Amino acid sequence: MTTSTVYIDGSSDWGSLLVGYNAGVGAHPFNMDGGSLTTFFGGILQGYSGGGVRSIATFDNAAAVNLNGGSAWWMGDNGGQHGSQAAVIRSGTVTLDSSSIIQVGVVGGLKFAITNTSSNRITGTGTVELDGSFTIDASAVTASSGTWSLVDVASLSEVYGPDFALAGAEWTALGGVWTKLDGLKTWTFTADTGILTLTSSAAASYADWATAFTSPPLADSAANADPDHGGLTNAVEYVLGTDPRFSNQGGPVSSIVGTDLIFTFNRKDSSETPDVGLRVEVSTDLTDWTSLPGYDVGATTASSSPGVNVAENGANDDIITVTIPMGAAAKKFARLTVTIAP
Repeated sequence: MTTSTVYIDGSSDWGSLLVGYNAGVGAHPFNMDGGSLTTFFGGILQGYSGGGVRSIATFDNAAAVNLNGGSAWWMGDNGGQHGSQAAVIRSGTVTLDSSSIIQVGVVGGLKFAITNTSSNRITGTGTVELDGSFTIDASAVTASSGTWSLVDVASLSEVYGPDFALAGAEWTALGGVWTKLDGLKTWTFTADTGILTLTSSAAASYADWATAFTSPPLADSAANADPDHGGLTNAVEYVLGTDPRFSNQGGPVSSIVGTDLIFTFNRKDSSETPDVGLRVEVSTDLTDWTSLPGYDVGATTASSSPGVNVAENGANDDIITVTIPMGAAAKKFARLTVTIAP
């Protein structure tokens, strides 16, 4: 369903929405893209899986689940002790009133899709029983630090079971705190607060940055290597702040404005280490990159070549803009080269 409203009313007959498996019938998936699902008077949203069949409820694009005197179960066969993953809330927020309950069984799970500034979460005043897993989708996060409330512990009554965990072998648990190291980034989820945090340490050099990736490590940490086959070398990704293990994360952009070629890219502040040199090279044929003058990029506009503008953004990425006159050339190309001093 797209941008729809669904009501489960248990005031007369016991209203319920079963998302699961029925022998001889098969899986019963339920998907909402936007909109909301609301229960009243004991209405139930139940995720159930059996026979090894994965049945999933998905709530995407900020679809909301509101429990008003109702309940939501994410279980498996025999109270969550058998079967495949039963149900997943993706990017929708779950809101409970004081008479509502949400149960996530051993094989159940909730997915939290976070951005730099937002996240879906479990909130309200009801009861939350968590014995399944949380999956954290941080693919949209480009910030180097942040805090997200996943479980509103100030108003909810929450209980974490012995099998609760964060999904993924890279997470380690110690005393109700789950930690994941990702390059120079450290992710932490604390059960007592319901808070997910991200912190980053500064690299002293390209080598520090390249060797910090562990889950998985870089297949090739050489500065001129491209292990993700995304068309950008590791050194360039160091400057841009992208992840060299995964391709298609963007890069420099160019456009023609009047009689100029405008070449723009973002520079991560943490990449301004003494071993890094930046230069924008220019060509008319994509073969000869040395005949035409290049543009050196320094820490500031004043320390850069004429035509280079460095826009400082505090703790955010610098925006580097290089203005390249077209002159008499029918076409020109530009590329960012990054050199790493030994």
